[in-house]
Amino acid sequence: MDEIIYPVSFERRKVNSNGAVKIKSIEITLSYALYGYHVGLSQKDEHNRLNVWFNRFLLGEIDLQTYKFYTIQNEENNKKC
Repeated sequence: MDEIIYPVSFERRKVNSNGAVKIKSIEITLSYALYGYHVGLSQKDEHNRLNVWFNRFLLGEIDLQTYKFYTIQNEENNKKC
């Protein structure tokens, strides 16, 4: 598996065998397909949300109040970091 390089402003998290990442010891399910890979997390806005990136592709966002992952709509998936 090749290492994915993210911008220095991103946090990196490795996706575990449950398809999840941990933030503040809370497991947040993303996708089993990402197992073993690192995703990049970037601050979305002042509303306690993080963008979730896989390589250059925006997958969705994590709400830091509920600790839930929400996928983005297809038309937004063309955004690249």
